[in-house]
Amino acid sequence: MTETLANNTAKTISEEHVLSADGTAIGYFKVGAGPSLVIVHGSLQSADDWLRAATGLAENFTCYVMDRRGRGRSGDSREYSLAKEREDIRAVLAAAGEGAFLLGHSYGGVCAMETANQFPVAKLVIYEPPIPVHTSVTSVGLDDYYDAFHKEDYEQALAIGLTQLLKMSDEELEGFKKSTSWARTLAHTPTWTREIGVIHHMEVGVARFANILSPTLILVGANSLPYHLEDADTLHRIIPNSRKVCLKGQGHNAHATGTDRFVRVVTDFLLDRN
Repeated sequence: MTETLANNTAKTISEEHVLSADGTAIGYFKVGAGPSLVIVHGSLQSADDWLRAATGLAENFTCYVMDRRGRGRSGDSREYSLAKEREDIRAVLAAAGEGAFLLGHSYGGVCAMETANQFPVAKLVIYEPPIPVHTSVTSVGLDDYYDAFHKEDYEQALAIGLTQLLKMSDEELEGFKKSTSWARTLAHTPTWTREIGVIHHMEVGVARFANILSPTLILVGANSLPYHLEDADTLHRIIPNSRKVCLKGQGHNAHATGTDRFVRVVTDFLLDRN
């Protein structure tokens, strides 16, 4: 298939897959030409949510935009862990070839950091990984979320998660429910549930990420939640070879809401333009 860009050029997109260490098929779409860049999406999203950003990045990179296990082009397994996410990313990195860059957004940023902490990559870009720096980021509303989820009331669970965990206002929630994105997001609730569990039980603190030796770009939106801003500052202090950029006017999804600026900042970092 092809995606037509604003400048009327067309980028051919191929769909491929690799096998992770446990045999699970991990699918991705590939677009562009140039150095390889593996992109790892966050919770409540899939690779397709990165189509616009990827086609922008494809002007300078060969983008491997993976569907994390349990969604989209990828298979799944009965057992889930961050270790399996690391194995999935390593499999795609192997397909991308030596010297590949790695970009992770939100929970995908957690997965990318855990990978780079054990297996150095050429360069790492992370956007607002929800790491518990000083205290849990999932304590408020978690019991109510689980109660609704186990009753298979996914709409209620998602509403609780968005308002209590992600601090979306009631007005914003009602607008979201009327959007075309609601049904797609609702379908990701089961995978979000297990990811929330990982974050809830994650070790508090970030000292372990001092082992990340790859040059690292830490991105954060100026309008994001306070704990994301705090996380970015703390990770910048901990990760030895890191740079932090705060995107003015942006929140948690700058790849979608400020795509041109996002693409430019990532490209400049990866290609040493500044």
